[in-house]
Amino acid sequence: MRLIEIKQTVETSATFKEWKEFHPKAFLYLIFSMFEKVSLAVFEAAYYCPKEKKATIFVIDEVVLLKGEDEIFGDNVPAKLEFKNVKINMADALITASKTQIEKYPNEIPSKTIVMLQVIDKKTSWNLTLFTLSFSTLNIKIDAASGKVFDHSLSKLFDFVK
Repeated sequence: MRLIEIKQTVETSATFKEWKEFHPKAFLYLIFSMFEKVSLAVFEAAYYCPKEKKATIFVIDEVVLLKGEDEIFGDNVPAKLEFKNVKINMADALITASKTQIEKYPNEIPSKTIVMLQVIDKKTSWNLTLFTLSFSTLNIKIDAASGKVFDHSLSKLFDFVK
């Protein structure tokens, strides 16, 4: 599913329209999916409501479902997601991430992928996290305008337990 289709599917649904009546200043700030195979990806879209300082998640499946609300802690106001800044699609981001993994982390074999499109440091970015068979997470951030990797790191899941 293309990005604009995800946004249109959510925003033309009765579920979203009803919710939006009570949250007129809310805006899209994140598109998210987690999958083992990209063909099985189910997408979620997160909208931030500045008045309530909450994020509301919509799941795009056979129908659009309102998944729930989460509070945004502190002064971390997410930036509005603008598609005009996106020049590479998710497939290209996945290819770039795969090339980075093979080149920089050849011994790490991905088993599950999280893909997020969001604004990081004032630039629209693909933020990919690959869970590997060696119980590590490989995080790769790609500028959605240029397609260039601007950050990558590997963390062992057991390091999070310490």
